[in-house]
Amino acid sequence: MNTTILETEYFTVSQCNDCDLPGYLIVMYKDHLRELSELPHEAKCQLGVLLSEVESSITKVLAPEKVYCCKFGEAASIIHFHLFPRTVLLSKSFLSIYPEQQGLIHGPLLFDWARDYYKVKVGCFSPNTIAAFNKIKAILSSVGITKASR
Repeated sequence: MNTTILETEYFTVSQCNDCDLPGYLIVMYKDHLRELSELPHEAKCQLGVLLSEVESSITKVLAPEKVYCCKFGEAASIIHFHLFPRTVLLSKSFLSIYPEQQGLIHGPLLFDWARDYYKVKVGCFSPNTIAAFNKIKAILSSVGITKASR
């Protein structure tokens, strides 16, 4: 399965290829830069709009409790962001294992747990993940962010 949802002049938006969580997307810069400060001005401008639109599309499709947006750069040293929806179902699964998190879910712990718990062979997605992928792709294709957008 081609996991690309959207491609712009500077960025690619894709379903995370080894985690079977609907709406877990990666926004990756196309060139091999490591720090945001290295981005050209046009890419910085596009990034804000792109992250906002991607988050909005995830919210429209999945109605999550929260969408986390994370930049780590540990495993892949190029600029990329994880947009990670915390759905009610994901929270319930997490809290069944970590009940002490009931009052306030610790996002980084949930993220780390979910990436391990829902890990799959690259591209092996459930029907729910594929359905969310297609809906998010349709929404993003209608907002006018394209390869030529600046």
